[in-house]
Amino acid sequence: MSDFAVDERIRRVQESIDKIYSSGNALGEDGQLYSVLPTSVTPSRSRFISKMCLSEGAKTCVETGMAWGLSTLTIVAALIRNGAEPRAHVVMDPWQFSHFHNAGVRVVKDAGEGAMIEFHEQPSELVLPRLLAEGRTFDFAYIDADHEFQAAFVEFFYCDRLLKPGGLLVIDDYDVHGVRLTCEFAELYHGYQLLGEDFEGVRPHKERSWFGLGKPVPSLPWIRAYRKPMESLDRETFKLMPMFMNSPQYRRYASNRLRRQGLSALAGGDQAAARRMLRDAMRAEPDHLKPYLAYLRSFLPRKLADALSSQKNRSPAA
Repeated sequence: MSDFAVDERIRRVQESIDKIYSSGNALGEDGQLYSVLPTSVTPSRSRFISKMCLSEGAKTCVETGMAWGLSTLTIVAALIRNGAEPRAHVVMDPWQFSHFHNAGVRVVKDAGEGAMIEFHEQPSELVLPRLLAEGRTFDFAYIDADHEFQAAFVEFFYCDRLLKPGGLLVIDDYDVHGVRLTCEFAELYHGYQLLGEDFEGVRPHKERSWFGLGKPVPSLPWIRAYRKPMESLDRETFKLMPMFMNSPQYRRYASNRLRRQGLSALAGGDQAAARRMLRDAMRAEPDHLKPYLAYLRSFLPRKLADALSSQKNRSPAA
């Protein structure tokens, strides 16, 4: 195919992308316009996906979650530039008809690139294992479907096996805890190397603390790109504890445990130890109010602190 023909195809796809972003709407299969906000990828993330796919020279791609088709169009344009063949992009979305009115499939067809995609209107947990059983492999994977940990983890589990050694993985919505935990698993257990991330449009996190005792929470990127290692890691190097200890559930557990230990030390008259433990409890979970209230109690006269404690623990009258 001539460079002119390639450029013309990419121009049509880019016009489709620009039209959706400028209007904020996508045309459904029923002929109705639907707002793409807030579920569509932002222009910044679209550019990030394109840059990563182009830099990889990817000619095959698998995508979970199609929605309004913007990420799919972005990937298709990059695949065309890279010289990919028809049906180079496998995409799946069980909600494409029921939630998105087949708008994602339609925009790809309207851009003249329906032949570039292999679409499955089924959940990823059914499609991905089937692709693996068929012996399919891909240069590039994009995960952006269900963001709960169990779903994101299953998608990574199979995409890791579908990606060629050294392939590229892009994961959207890194700010969601389930996605972030999946990324931590990919790094710790499978040795995935971070290649890039996009922060454009991310609101900076405020300091989550009481009385200035907490620590600032850093802003998180929208999206991340990872390189799959050429060889699998030795499973003996797997360390789950660092990932577990960073989870909100563990931080709440640690905060509660330290708070109880601090209150026990306070009841025993050791105010210094109590304050130390309660400060650690506040640091473990800066937005949890109970350690701060317990810490304030450590400055009250002993009799008043004991009275408050006994009042709180007194059983109600029958």
